[in-house]
Amino acid sequence: MAISIPQHPIAPTPENPAKSREIIAVVSMMRSKKILELNLLLVRRQRTNLLLWSN
Repeated sequence: MAISIPQHPIAPTPENPAKSREIIAVVSMMRSKKILELNLLLVRRQRTNLLLWSN
Protein backbone atom coordinates (compact mmCIF):
# COMPACT_ATOMS: atom_id res chain seq x y z
CA MET A 1 0.00 0.00 0.00
CA ALA A 2 1.61 3.21 -1.16
CA ILE A 3 0.87 6.39 0.72
CA SER A 4 0.59 9.20 -1.79
CA ILE A 5 1.01 12.71 -0.50
CA PRO A 6 -0.16 15.43 -2.88
CA GLN A 7 2.64 17.89 -3.51
CA HIS A 8 1.49 21.49 -3.34
CA PRO A 9 4.13 23.88 -4.63
CA ILE A 10 4.29 26.70 -2.11
CA ALA A 11 5.83 29.85 -3.53
CA PRO A 12 7.30 32.08 -0.84
CA THR A 13 5.89 35.58 -1.11
CA PRO A 14 8.58 38.26 -1.33
CA GLU A 15 6.53 40.72 0.75
CA ASN A 16 6.20 38.42 3.75
CA PRO A 17 8.77 35.60 3.83
CA ALA A 18 8.06 34.79 7.50
CA LYS A 19 4.39 34.10 6.75
CA SER A 20 5.20 31.73 3.90
CA ARG A 21 7.70 29.90 6.12
CA GLU A 22 4.93 29.55 8.70
CA ILE A 23 2.59 28.08 6.08
CA ILE A 24 5.24 25.59 4.95
CA ALA A 25 5.82 24.53 8.57
CA VAL A 26 2.09 24.04 9.20
CA VAL A 27 1.59 22.06 5.99
CA SER A 28 4.50 19.75 6.72
CA MET A 29 3.28 19.27 10.29
CA MET A 30 -0.17 18.31 9.03
CA ARG A 31 1.39 15.87 6.56
CA SER A 32 3.54 14.16 9.18
CA LYS A 33 0.54 13.98 11.53
CA LYS A 34 -1.48 12.22 8.82
CA ILE A 35 1.32 9.73 8.22
CA LEU A 36 1.63 9.06 11.96
CA GLU A 37 -2.11 8.44 12.25
CA LEU A 38 -1.98 6.01 9.32
CA ASN A 39 0.91 4.15 10.93
CA LEU A 40 -0.97 3.95 14.24
CA LEU A 41 -4.00 2.47 12.49
CA LEU A 42 -1.84 -0.12 10.73
CA VAL A 43 -0.07 -1.09 13.95
CA ARG A 44 -3.37 -1.40 15.79
CA ARG A 45 -4.79 -3.62 13.07
CA GLN A 46 -1.70 -5.86 13.14
CA ARG A 47 -1.93 -6.14 16.93
CA THR A 48 -5.59 -7.16 16.85
CA ASN A 49 -4.80 -9.73 14.15
CA LEU A 50 -2.03 -11.18 16.32
CA LEU A 51 -4.36 -11.36 19.32
CA LEU A 52 -7.03 -13.12 17.27
CA TRP A 53 -4.56 -15.64 15.88
CA SER A 54 -2.91 -16.41 19.22
CA ASN A 55 -6.17 -17.54 20.85
